[in-house]
Amino acid sequence: MISDVRAFDLRFGEPPLLNRPAWTEVRGDQLYWGWTPPNLVLPGPESTVTTGMVQPDPDLLLQFLRLAQVPADQAANRIASFAREWGPMEICQPHSLPCHHHSQSTRADVFEGIAGLPCLPAHAVDSSNGHVELWEPLERWQSLANAARGILNVVQALDLGRPTSNDDWLAAFEQKHGRPAWPEGSDFDWRIISRAVSEWQIVGDVRAVTSAEDSPGLPRKRRVGLGGPGLFGALASQLFMAVSRTESLAACTGCGNLFQRTRQDQQYCEDCRASGAAGRRRVQLFRQRRRSSKTKGGKK
Repeated sequence: MISDVRAFDLRFGEPPLLNRPAWTEVRGDQLYWGWTPPNLVLPGPESTVTTGMVQPDPDLLLQFLRLAQVPADQAANRIASFAREWGPMEICQPHSLPCHHHSQSTRADVFEGIAGLPCLPAHAVDSSNGHVELWEPLERWQSLANAARGILNVVQALDLGRPTSNDDWLAAFEQKHGRPAWPEGSDFDWRIISRAVSEWQIVGDVRAVTSAEDSPGLPRKRRVGLGGPGLFGALASQLFMAVSRTESLAACTGCGNLFQRTRQDQQYCEDCRASGAAGRRRVQLFRQRRRSSKTKGGKK
């Protein structure tokens, strides 16, 4: 029997670790990687070794959202850099979805004998050394980044009572469809955008995860949180948490990127504050107000 309910703590626990690839490389419009170094010899001059497990950054989703606005000529390098740090998206070849989506098998699948057949990214085996290299389309990265950004933009607009953008609705569902024209009203808006968030949770195989924490002289704390396998599971978990607290998300006045604000009146992300964009904007607004006041006080 449970004798002390304080042993349960509903704060978020540590999310699952991410597995970084041993090497990554951009070839054309594809991102290639491998989980093990092929005899410690890189497959190409542009490859980079970054093997190891890594804890997801609390701002992982915000970093991912920035990929949605990267110019086309820089996208491949930015995506490759992100994958080296946090792992690949592991897009499965048959469905063009993160491969862990297949783990959501139904009871009917089990009885039909088709459950447990894994979806895998495109891959090839080198018969000479058994080395496996995998690849996925770079285009899927930006499409998913745009979708996450669209979802958060819609949710933020609904929270603030502002009109939603058709472009954001299309992005949220990866250009497959936008918001239906009927029925109107914010209640239906919430139902539709909640469906988009739920799809991310299903595809990312996001589930409740528990962890234990020992403190001297106190009962063991069991933390309950959300987590999913791989990079997309981590992103889907953070998307759910971001939607649950969108009042702390804001679009930066300087660069337009979403960021997690620590104060309600905060208008600039950390990068823009560090670069002096916030100060320059204040000076610009001050000069505009001065010119406006001089114009109003002048001759008519």
